Amino acid sequence: MSVTKVNADVFDLTDAYAFSGTVTGTNSGKVLQVIQTVKKDTTSTTSATAAAISGMTASLTCSSTSNKVLINFNTNIGGTANHYGVIQLFIGGSVSSFIADAASSRMLGSSGNLTVSNNTVDLNNFTGSFLHSPSSTSEIAYALYWRRGAESTTLYLNRSGNDGDNANHSRSVSSITLMEIAG
Repeated sequence: MSVTKVNADVFDLTDAYAFSGTVTGTNSGKVLQVIQTVKKDTTSTTSATAAAISGMTASLTCSSTSNKVLINFNTNIGGTANHYGVIQLFIGGSVSSFIADAASSRMLGSSGNLTVSNNTVDLNNFTGSFLHSPSSTSEIAYALYWRRGAESTTLYLNRSGNDGDNANHSRSVSSITLMEIAG
């Protein structure tokens, strides 16, 4: 039995109705697929310009041009004494719009500034979340890049600068997760 709307202004849900056939509606906001890259080993950089973090890329193809991609990343970074740097989100090989506005000679990042003075045992966590509207059904790569500051230092992923082999030091894991969200 199908439902017929008698009054154009009111559909009284307190009444009992019997439905047959298929109920259709919007899937907007529904998670359609999840892609994750997890990096458990370590890597480093001494680059003063943005460089891809080895192993921190994930790719996704949206099933509709109206869908969005929710990007979540989690990184753990240490460095040599007086290290400074930033993490940047790149989309499709270019720096994304999820980056700070230009401000003189300051580094521009997608997550907190990596700053540790005279401490090589710290392992700092930096995260970010961004909703991207690709308007495309082509595969898009989402990658994390990093760079050091003006100091000649080394940044390390998933380990401290000291990386001492004892129970007081740790190693960690970093990840990038993509979720296609129905538009």
